[in-house]
Parts: sequence; C-alpha cells; structure tokens
Amino acid sequence: MVVQASDADTGARITYRIITPGQPFSADQNSGAILLNARLDFETILQHVFTVEASDNGSPPAFAEAQVSISVLDANDIPPRFLESSYSCTIEEGQPPGAECIQVQAVDDDGTQNAVVYQLTNPQAAFSIDGLSGWIETSDVLDRERRSSYRLQATALDTGLPPRFTDVTVTVTVTDINDNNPVFKQSTFLPVVSEAVEPGRPSLIFNNHRACSHRL
Repeated sequence: MVVQASDADTGARITYRIITPGQPFSADQNSGAILLNARLDFETILQHVFTVEASDNGSPPAFAEAQVSISVLDANDIPPRFLESSYSCTIEEGQPPGAECIQVQAVDDDGTQNAVVYQLTNPQAAFSIDGLSGWIETSDVLDRERRSSYRLQATALDTGLPPRFTDVTVTVTVTDINDNNPVFKQSTFLPVVSEAVEPGRPSLIFNNHRACSHRL
C-alpha cells in the first residue's frame, strides 16, 4: 500500500511518517509505501488504524495527515486442540457392533470458523469413529479373552488451507462378562474309596476350569 500527498508549491519535497505509536508498520520516507515491520496476529488484533503525516519540508514546513485502516486476514496457523490430553474408556465385551465407547472433542482456535473432522490414524477393525461428532464405537464384537485392551490414535483435522491436525491417544479397556460355563477335565470319575476312610475326609477332588479371565 502507498499513501501519497501533493503540494502545489514549486519544488516541494514531500516526506512521510507514521505518527501513531506502537504500530507494526512504518512508512517509507520518500515514497509513502506502508511497510510491515512485525508479524500480524488475526487472533489478537483484527484491524490496525494509524495516522500518516506528510511534510513538505518547507520553511516553515507544512503538514497534512491521513488515516490508514488495515484489516488483517486470517491464516490457518493454529492446529485443532483436543479438550483432553488423552482419553480412556472401558467397554463390556460381547456388545453388538455400534456400541459407543467415548467421544473425543477438539476445538479450532483460529479466528475463522474452521470445521473439525475426526479420523482414526491407526485404524483397527474393532473400532470406528464418527467423523463429525468424534464418537468412537465398536465395529465388531469384542472378546476380552482374545484381547483385553486397545490403544487407538484419533486425529482432529481442520478444514483450513493448508489443513492442520492434532493427534491424541485413546485407551480402550475391555471388561469381562460371565460368558463361559465351568468345564470338568473329564466326564466320568471312578474313584476307589477304602472303608477305613473316616467321614469328612476327602475321597475325591474335582478339578474344573473355565475360560473366563476371573476364577471361581
């Protein structure tokens, strides 16, 4: 941007300067070009308003002033931010696909209204994520006896240009249900017991086991 002033006096030489203090801009003394001296931040100041003075360097010098208003355009310079540093949840085994586990949420602190979408960046067949809401749900029936926990990585991606993203870890613990019956090691027992064995003494010990992760 260039500000320019004219002077009807013959041979007048006009010089320029910004007289408003604390501005991230300066004016080229001879051309009036407005120069940027510091990085602008849309999230801090949306608009800069300052006054430029033009002097004809006469004797005595004459002055004129003009107001300049510069609007700052937003750049997608801030990645989305998850509301938690990590997420964890528990879910009971055996539930049908589509069981909700946990919702991850992120916000975009850029001044523009960038949408945030979600995805799993280490996809596993047992889980999926809703791209709009951030809800993580099962896509298969979980079995604690096969796998007791999962470590997922969710990504929040904004829709700015260029797009920016942030990852977060989600730990899923699968809890047990009583879904297995006890099983004898053999179907028939043929013990021999002496008549001398006193009442109350063990004559046969039944060993059984079950597939559940907890014991009897």
